[in-house]
Amino acid sequence: KANSLTSGVNYPTNMLYHKVLEVAYRLYPQLAVDGKLEKIRTAIIEQSFDGEFFRDHAIRDEGEKLVVMPDKTAICQHEAFFFDVVSVNDEKFANLRKFIIENCGYGGNTGELEPLGMFMGYNIRIFLLNKFKEFERNLKEIEQMYGMMADISGTLWEHLDTFGGGSSRNHGLSAAVADAILECAKGLKTEN
Repeated sequence: KANSLTSGVNYPTNMLYHKVLEVAYRLYPQLAVDGKLEKIRTAIIEQSFDGEFFRDHAIRDEGEKLVVMPDKTAICQHEAFFFDVVSVNDEKFANLRKFIIENCGYGGNTGELEPLGMFMGYNIRIFLLNKFKEFERNLKEIEQMYGMMADISGTLWEHLDTFGGGSSRNHGLSAAVADAILECAKGLKTEN
């Protein structure tokens, strides 16, 4: 669904842009003199966050005024934290963080949010759960999402519904789950 919400201003794309600038400024600090990073972050939050969830996009009306649309996806919520638009420790977003952890995983009830897709949604989720230090939950979800695939074919897939479709049943990016599992193991070892 998120792929169809790209007209006008797409907030998840701007979240990604925010992260790209952050990395560029880390590599080239002399570029970070204009305050652009904070301006983008502030604009995303002010325009997109409705006090509960981030909205996915805005369009311009006939008078060229930006109108935020009601669409909300689980991936947009994940990307706000994943791309560091909001801090995992920011109390203003504590309820959203809790909602993401408890409701957006495999088989979860996202309510009014469009659920995550396998590619890129769950790929981002497994790394975000580690960022949240939710290692045990992450391992359980990884087993739920990827274990069935490995049992059936010995491979990891592009989509969960690959049984009759034309999508990949041997998707390279899904191998990133191995890195997430190692990060979970390190995190659990550090906690104990």
